[in-house]
Amino acid sequence: MYKIDYKVHNIIEPAVLSDVKLMGVIGEKLDRVIHQRLSGEYAQAEVFGEAESAFEHCTDGDNAPIGSFQGEFWGKQIVSACRAYKYTKDESLLKFIKESCARIIAHQREDGFLGTYKDPKQIFRCPERIGIERLGWPCNWNWNIWGRKYTLWALLEAYEITGDENLLGAAVKATNQLIDMLDEMGARICETGTLDGQPSGSILKPILILYRVTGNKKYLDFALEIAKEWEDDETCCTKLIPLSLRGVPVHEWGQYTTKYTPQSKYNPYGEEGKPVFSLRDSVPELKGKVYEMQSCFDGMLELYRVTGVEKYFEAAKCYFELLVEYEYNTLCSVGFNDKFLKASKYQNSLSELCDVIHFMRLATELHRLTGEARYLDYAELGFVNCFLAGVTRDGSWGARCVRAAEAHFFIHDQAGFSKNHCCVNNMPRGFFNIAESFVTANKDEVMVNFYTKANITVHPMEGEFVNVEISDGYLKKCEVTLKISASLKARNARTLKLRIPEWSKYTVVITPEKTLALNESGCYYSLPLSNGETEITIKFDNTPRLIEGKYEWDFYPMTPLLTHNYRANVKYPINLDTLIDKNHATIFVGPVLLARTLDLGATIDDIRAKDTVVGGNYSVKAVPIDVEGTACAYELSFYSPDENRKDFTIRMCDFASASDTEEYKEYRFTVFI
Repeated sequence: MYKIDYKVHNIIEPAVLSDVKLMGVIGEKLDRVIHQRLSGEYAQAEVFGEAESAFEHCTDGDNAPIGSFQGEFWGKQIVSACRAYKYTKDESLLKFIKESCARIIAHQREDGFLGTYKDPKQIFRCPERIGIERLGWPCNWNWNIWGRKYTLWALLEAYEITGDENLLGAAVKATNQLIDMLDEMGARICETGTLDGQPSGSILKPILILYRVTGNKKYLDFALEIAKEWEDDETCCTKLIPLSLRGVPVHEWGQYTTKYTPQSKYNPYGEEGKPVFSLRDSVPELKGKVYEMQSCFDGMLELYRVTGVEKYFEAAKCYFELLVEYEYNTLCSVGFNDKFLKASKYQNSLSELCDVIHFMRLATELHRLTGEARYLDYAELGFVNCFLAGVTRDGSWGARCVRAAEAHFFIHDQAGFSKNHCCVNNMPRGFFNIAESFVTANKDEVMVNFYTKANITVHPMEGEFVNVEISDGYLKKCEVTLKISASLKARNARTLKLRIPEWSKYTVVITPEKTLALNESGCYYSLPLSNGETEITIKFDNTPRLIEGKYEWDFYPMTPLLTHNYRANVKYPINLDTLIDKNHATIFVGPVLLARTLDLGATIDDIRAKDTVVGGNYSVKAVPIDVEGTACAYELSFYSPDENRKDFTIRMCDFASASDTEEYKEYRFTVFI
């Protein structure tokens, strides 16, 4: 498929999705998501039907200069459907993908434009003052190129699995039209769209895929220009590369403004002779939007693979560390309500599902390029906790925002649609990004990275295979058995590497030959890998971890954001007395964040977290219990040496099981104790 090879290859390669099968509670949830959102009758008639209608009606620009984003939904759905086909090999799904793509490219105009704005040149941000006048908040939306990004990506993913040259031809025509239009208008991509051009600039990744497929240097030049705008002082884009390399906290990036004035020759919605927008109108907070910025760095890693230019790799690694240090939140995601606001300092977390999906994506991509186990520690915690909590149990929908207490935000009206949603349409990719990283391999090593129930086969070299069958028990007992079957050619010794999560301070590995006690964590433990079958049992540290954070209360963003979302989108009342105004603790067993629920015996005052274990020097003992409808649950006994503190016993379950339905119940859950 590719005419251009990478200059930098992954150190370790993911499994092929067709060789992966997730099982147990996680695999069953994924199967339901595939049916409800991609392959079922309702999904294909109603969800895809609504998404396709955006290209028929082209209403995203009808409230100009404010622009909407119906154009992103179809592309996300097709990208997910293509991954689902690779995973299931469902021929009826492949047939549907072909038919849906044919319907979309039938809307392509003669000049190549394929999008959901009537005017292809409506690409500039809306002045914030107009957003305030019309909507009551500084909306500067324009999502024209953002939507085209997902359409391009979908066509390329579909081309990969179908080989249909019509899809590649449509992708080429659409991209040529975009690049030529920008050149004609004298517009840099950083001048387009909202958020200092970051949504538009995130087209970088599919542009690079198109370059590798076609070999047309025009697309590489465009990609390099996008990256140049992320560091050049003569552009109006946020300086993603130098600010990352300098270690500037991401929540401060909006303070680094530019004096550059946009020079586009075309401004259909402004005064003739005036700049297409004024940088003085910019709201610094809006420069740090989590989902879109992470998407840019995902593209930056692809640019590193294509060009071999080290600064792109270093910037992405530094960026990830900045997220961990300043933006990593209670729920094991990053950011606060899709913004970078120094989220690690705020106890009451609020995470958009898209944010944790792309944080997991960055982590898995960095693992492939480095082989370092620590990246997958973050991917696993984000997946098991924030992500799974945000995907509804029946697989039909997902949370707009995952909350730490009471109820998540579920929104069914977005951009004028009711069956498609930004986060919901990204959900399947969150599963598949993790699925293909369960077991990874190169010619010398096979890495077992995740331990929930699954069956995975990898091929270290042509004609070889290693099958890994992973038992149940990891989430509930921190214990797992691996059945490994290998067929390898005679050559140098091979290595089996087992990821030991950072939280497992004491791990026991039992092989047929010996039992080993490990005191190292956040790394891989290596064993020889040979032909034949073997069985390995791993007992991870199941000691409960009581996390007592140190939080800041000088600026507390939760209440205004909650009340704004309630007014605008949320049908349920929000009980603000679940917002904690003093330090509380959270508790993990293994990778699992635990939650208290009314169903497990908590009182409303418990959910309000009126009391706290912080400062009590408590030790905790956890005993697994069986509770229907949960992935895992425990009876936890708390003991304090302080005579003024009471010992007590409570029941808690995994955060995902406590919160992954839309059923509303006041004071339903909390992660705080």
